[in-house]
Amino acid sequence: MYMGNIKPWTLSFIFYLFVIVLSHQVESTHSVPMLSQRVIEERMRKVNSLEEYLSALSLNGTSTLRSRYYLNRSPTALNKRSYRRLGRAGSAGGLQNSAFLARLEDENARVQCQPRDRVVDSYEELGIPRGYGDFLYPECIVVRRCKQGGCCGDERECVPSRTTNITMNFLKTGREITREIVKDLECECQDKPSFCPEPVVDCPNNKVWSYSECTCKCRNRCPKPFLQDEDTCGCDCLSQDRNCKNIYRGRRNGKLSREECDCVRKGLCGYPPCINGGFSISDCKCINSNS
Repeated sequence: MYMGNIKPWTLSFIFYLFVIVLSHQVESTHSVPMLSQRVIEERMRKVNSLEEYLSALSLNGTSTLRSRYYLNRSPTALNKRSYRRLGRAGSAGGLQNSAFLARLEDENARVQCQPRDRVVDSYEELGIPRGYGDFLYPECIVVRRCKQGGCCGDERECVPSRTTNITMNFLKTGREITREIVKDLECECQDKPSFCPEPVVDCPNNKVWSYSECTCKCRNRCPKPFLQDEDTCGCDCLSQDRNCKNIYRGRRNGKLSREECDCVRKGLCGYPPCINGGFSISDCKCINSNS
């Protein structure tokens, strides 16, 4: 093609248009991220902020979204040079999106894995079974805990990384007692325990395979207040547990609580040991064979 009469500035203008069209085509071609679902899911497991979320998706225009977000933040949150650089990428029409992204970031900060006030059962914290004549006050207490203290995704959970013991006062059947309670100071997201494969050995008759703990566990737990020997699955009493020994010896006032007796009746708990005779489901107590 003869181009002798075309002026130089015309060629420059044509070349400029060609670059614009080519850039637009490249941008359109890559507007949808070419990432596999597995790669995206792997990146999403590590997301803790809006910026990490946008980066994980590798979305076209991510830098613009970030700029609009930072444009609506205080310059003190960034150094002034970075703030001016990000601000130039935004526009007046993007301020509405900026406020929207800021609200998302603020909401995400509220659900991060961190210690939170939780109401816990005093009986469980102190290891005192209910229904055996001991009464605690207060019945529940508030402690800072990591459990269910934040969002960690499906495959991770919020667990304590640093703890301390605090002293708390209770009334136990009218008597003042002092106990140490665990308080969580810092939390972190950790991978949940993976499921175990099929057991490589057969469990004894009184045990079943636990996929959560990857070992053989006792088939039935001992009814409270009896404690269980994890090796033999037998039930026994603490040396100073008078209530447990009264049940074991078949004393008149030695009975399982209604809840624990129902556990035995339903087959979820094993039968408690009795020194003379056997355990009666109907009476919830040991019946001496000599009586």
